[in-house]
Amino acid sequence: MNGARVFSICWIIYGHDQWFRLSNIKNWTESLDILTTPGIPTLAPAAYFAVDTFFWIGGFLITLGMLEQMKKVRSFLKFYVGCIVHRIIRIWPTYMLAILLYWKIAPYFGSGPIWRTFYNMSCSCNNGGVLWNMFFIDNFGNHGPNGMDYCFGWVKYLLFRDGI
Repeated sequence: MNGARVFSICWIIYGHDQWFRLSNIKNWTESLDILTTPGIPTLAPAAYFAVDTFFWIGGFLITLGMLEQMKKVRSFLKFYVGCIVHRIIRIWPTYMLAILLYWKIAPYFGSGPIWRTFYNMSCSCNNGGVLWNMFFIDNFGNHGPNGMDYCFGWVKYLLFRDGI
């Protein structure tokens, strides 16, 4: 099962790589030719489904491990609260450091044709999104007129992959 999970994450990384490359192509007929050419490029659109496979296998493996641990506990409530506190202590400092790097430091280290897009994305943290992220409730915040101005928005998939 871990092998299938590793294969899925490699497929996801490949799909995101191709998506970023194709999103910066100005000639869309060229990108259609790339995606319809038989071979490895046709795996990129199917990487969308590899995300579901990765999360499902990860959840399955975590559940197996948790069931083994639950057999040994006396109080379920104490065990449950302990799991949540352990996960927050393990993730929160790294999460805050990653947001700080993305929001305040990374904008000073870039250049290039698509750099303005990254800079605009990092500026979405200026509207108070960091406070929402700090308490893991960023889905309840104001995300601008188009509803897509998330501060570090893709991380919620990582945080809630096996439950927080």
